Amino acid sequence: MYTRFLTFIIFSFIACASAQWQQEIRLTNDPSVSYLSYNNAHCIGVDGSSIHIVWWDGRDLDREIYYKNSFDFGQTWSEDTRLTNIVGWSEYPAIAVTGNYIHVVWQDDRDLAFHPEIYYKRSTDGGISWEQDKKLATDPSEPGLPSLAVAENTIHIVWIDLRDGNTEIYYKSSLDNGVTWLPDVRLTNDISISERSSIAVNNEKVFVVWQDERDNDKEIYFKKSSDNGNTWSGDIRLTNSAGESETPVIAANGENIYVVWSDSRDGVGNAEIFFKRSSDNGLTWSEDIKVKSSPVASNRPSLAVSSDFIHISWNEVWEVYYTRSSDNGTNWDSSYLISNSPSWTSENSSIALSDSAVHIIWMDQKSGNEDIYYIKNSTGNIITGINSIENQAPSQFLLSQNYPNPFNPVTRINYTIPANGFDQTKVILKVFDILGNEIATLVNEYKNTGSYTVEFDINSFHKIISSGMYFYTIETNHNKAVKKMILLK
Repeated sequence: MYTRFLTFIIFSFIACASAQWQQEIRLTNDPSVSYLSYNNAHCIGVDGSSIHIVWWDGRDLDREIYYKNSFDFGQTWSEDTRLTNIVGWSEYPAIAVTGNYIHVVWQDDRDLAFHPEIYYKRSTDGGISWEQDKKLATDPSEPGLPSLAVAENTIHIVWIDLRDGNTEIYYKSSLDNGVTWLPDVRLTNDISISERSSIAVNNEKVFVVWQDERDNDKEIYFKKSSDNGNTWSGDIRLTNSAGESETPVIAANGENIYVVWSDSRDGVGNAEIFFKRSSDNGLTWSEDIKVKSSPVASNRPSLAVSSDFIHISWNEVWEVYYTRSSDNGTNWDSSYLISNSPSWTSENSSIALSDSAVHIIWMDQKSGNEDIYYIKNSTGNIITGINSIENQAPSQFLLSQNYPNPFNPVTRINYTIPANGFDQTKVILKVFDILGNEIATLVNEYKNTGSYTVEFDINSFHKIISSGMYFYTIETNHNKAVKKMILLK
């Protein structure tokens, strides 16, 4: 049985120690494709206990924008609401929420097939009713892939635009909650491709990042406005990588600016998630920080910040993962597998925060077609546990007995990775029932030398776990161990 435990391998990461993720909820249920944007625009907006999401959907024989909401912190959800009703494709929506005002932008080719334009609509009563569509940017410039940010009554939008003969970043704003709009502003002016823009706002300060090919590969650029978009700084290059730096997303919190992106500097086909921050509104920047090392490609990150907490979700091998930092990006929790659909495609997550909670939506094929799923961690935005219990370099491999034992519903497992001449060691820690069926993968990642604690919480997994004896096993490149534990309800 011990051999069976240790040879049953799948690639997944589960359980950062403080995670209390609730059971996922399937939000769409239609045989057509329900699709979330991947242009670094948020498809979920939260205000207090109200959660609002947008996506585009193929159920109407073309592509239309749909919306739904929850007013009880994600426990129950409204029916799907169709926001567009046109002949043509409406795609890539973004949403922002402030109180009862809900703002949505998207690209739309209703006026000429395959020539998108930027449209906007709003609700002033929390999504109960919606005003008419409003065209913001028009053909023949072929604008698309909008990103949206709101501060009080001011709305800020960026998008890609071809009116200048190549792909540039354009910007537009409204100072009266979307009633009237100021003229378009061209933010980039280079013969290369500028695309994948993302926008954040803090009072009258507006921040934009995008990927740019002016340096003969893809690098991340940044610019800002300190006067609500009236004037703008020059372009600032944030990365200088031998690989491609792509799909950036930006967030602002006070004077702190955060940028996350996918970067292949460590090898073609092995993009990883990188992060950097500014503590002075973008005047100076930290060094690039690799959030997670992985032997497989990681891309399309989503980002949300609150106080010193930074939350990131991303794609990895057609799964959705999550991590957070509780100290402003200095240290990061272990990766947490959000989607857990090894036989299906899961991708394009979008993340939002409200008080102590973290909310994530993503696309998943586990139902047989693309549907939207939602999951919440009610305590993910506060400190509830620890991951690493010491930074010393131990000399011996160790798997400790779980404590408490028996347990219900939570127990902790300590393990130690000794110095072995390598920078990191691959660690796989799993739980099995007495028949050898896998119950959970608690760790499946590379670890530095040190001692660690991981929680096994039976309420965190999407299955019923009964009382009885269980085994937990650990495997590294050079060591294996197994121990028993008892769940007593």
